[in-house]
Amino acid sequence: MSLNNKKILISGYYGFNNFGDDAILHVIIEDIKKNIPEADITVLSATPQRTEAVYGVKAVNRFDLKKVFSAIKYTDVFVSGGGSLLQDITSFKSLVYYLGLIFTAKMLTKKVFIYAQGIGPIDSKIGRVLTHFVLKRADVVTVRDNDSKNFLDYLDVNADVTADPVWKALNPDSFDFEKFGIKQDKIKVGVQLRNWKTLDDKATELLAKAVNKTFGDMSYQIVLLSLQDSQDLAVSKLFESKLKVLNPVIDTKIVSNLSVLDGLAVISQMDFMAAVRFHAALCAMKFNIPTFCISYDPKVSTLAEEAGAPWASINKLNLEEIEAKLEDLSINKSLHEERLRLFSNKKQQLANKNVDFLMNMLK
Repeated sequence: MSLNNKKILISGYYGFNNFGDDAILHVIIEDIKKNIPEADITVLSATPQRTEAVYGVKAVNRFDLKKVFSAIKYTDVFVSGGGSLLQDITSFKSLVYYLGLIFTAKMLTKKVFIYAQGIGPIDSKIGRVLTHFVLKRADVVTVRDNDSKNFLDYLDVNADVTADPVWKALNPDSFDFEKFGIKQDKIKVGVQLRNWKTLDDKATELLAKAVNKTFGDMSYQIVLLSLQDSQDLAVSKLFESKLKVLNPVIDTKIVSNLSVLDGLAVISQMDFMAAVRFHAALCAMKFNIPTFCISYDPKVSTLAEEAGAPWASINKLNLEEIEAKLEDLSINKSLHEERLRLFSNKKQQLANKNVDFLMNMLK
């Protein structure tokens, strides 16, 4: 069987309109199509019809276990793709679901590739035992950061450190400023927030004060990015209202209902970024945009520390600290840009290794 006839099944948190996971899927599919133009690609998705339409691949409802089993049975390679799939903080059921798919693939003698995942946190003892038991049977395991590698070392699972696939996302060729209401003649400050228990009315006002102090004059436009409207849009509107109370003439724009490519395009036009979501921060760094990370999860603070970017915990926001870090981004913009340029280049090279592993598995 030639490579072009190979069947590849991709599993992940797909079909939920989550920017980061959709961006991961976009890059994985593009990489496969580039290297194996006629590959038979199927994705397990919560919204299979939409996934088929957007990505030009086959899709199976991830909740239809009979169809999922059939898709695994007839694939050549099972790819457990990207993101933070293997963790029990969000849900123990989720961990069992993804491990169950991997285990099923191995029981059906399929090749299994754990594709550049962020592993953990897995706090439950049973979760760690199951993760060890299943991942020991995977053919190739790659992880996106050293913390994940260290955790798998602890579980006695071999893994190679590569990088998140989204580091490879293509730069937009052009940008329609009018489409998104973004002004070319302004310094653009991206602010990306998401619903979180500690990002309440008081914390949102604190962030608004910090942003207004550094970026509040009329030379700036504050662009609020809602990357998953069910989680981001309400808090973006709240933040905008707080800004307007502090500074009625501040120039703001909320962008929402974004596709993956739209989200990438908008982020690429920012001059500065303050972000909660991991992939919002990652994409800004990819485009060498000085970025302040608001960490709701260890993966965000890990990314920030690795990149040498300023960050603060979403659970312990301090006005003076955030003001100082935003001012540093502004004053030392070129230094932050150069540091991120080197960091991004390194990550893109590491992300290429994921494709090399996949190609070797398919031979």
